[in-house]
Amino acid sequence: MKNKHLNLLIPQWQGGGLDKSTYFGGIEIRDNYMQGLLFSEVNINTADSFVTRNNIFGYDHIYHQLKQAKDIIEELDPDTILTIGGGCDADVVPIAYLNRRYNHELTFLWFDAHGDLHTPETSESHLFYGMPLRLVLGEGDKDFLALLGSKIGKSQLVMLGTREIDRAEERFVNENSITVLTCADIENNLNDVVKCIGSFGNSKLYLHIDLDVLEPTEFPYVPLPVKDGLKIRVFERLIAELHRDFEIVGLGIYEYNAKAKKKNSVIEKLIIIGNSLGQ
Repeated sequence: MKNKHLNLLIPQWQGGGLDKSTYFGGIEIRDNYMQGLLFSEVNINTADSFVTRNNIFGYDHIYHQLKQAKDIIEELDPDTILTIGGGCDADVVPIAYLNRRYNHELTFLWFDAHGDLHTPETSESHLFYGMPLRLVLGEGDKDFLALLGSKIGKSQLVMLGTREIDRAEERFVNENSITVLTCADIENNLNDVVKCIGSFGNSKLYLHIDLDVLEPTEFPYVPLPVKDGLKIRVFERLIAELHRDFEIVGLGIYEYNAKAKKKNSVIEKLIIIGNSLGQ
């Protein structure tokens, strides 16, 4: 029986503050890269009025948008999901859903230049895009945690390309023995990276891809570029090898800021892989 697949558009932007660039990035991906594809779209509030609640800026808009995403996913009950953001915080609902669906027998690969490991209490900015990874690990706002309904284990997680992380986040990583693969690790020995991922013992993967993991001189189309990123040729080779050697059941593409003047091959290739999941 053919797997049920969902392409989901969540161009949520409020997690990054007042900058709407990731909203327009998500809309550009929809209009320029998803023509002819079936997809569901979360209705995103574009108003500039915000309330900081529970130490999270834009709390109400974010909560209601994530609730919409959860309702869409649970109604379809898919086996695989391609999610398009928006900000990287929009990925928390698809991650939690697939984690439940596959009984925690997933390895989550978090491609991101930043740590995303704050809680509402530790975040100085109170911006939700600094909190999503900590939230899916089970720490954060109680109502968001209840909405997700599951948490991933620290032993399910690999952080890749992380290079801008503050002391509190670094302490959390070290205290919890979270696996981190740097850009140098990936570029120096791709085979060892694939072996490391395989050593987690799960045949299924979820790929969270914040595009700021890439080297900004090669891919500058993100709100918060960080130097010394992953080279595109290495990134694409790694994704291709993971697609060959594992079953990717979820793929999220985030933090595109809609400044490219023409179609970009990185996004095109990721969309093709993401739309093909489960086939």
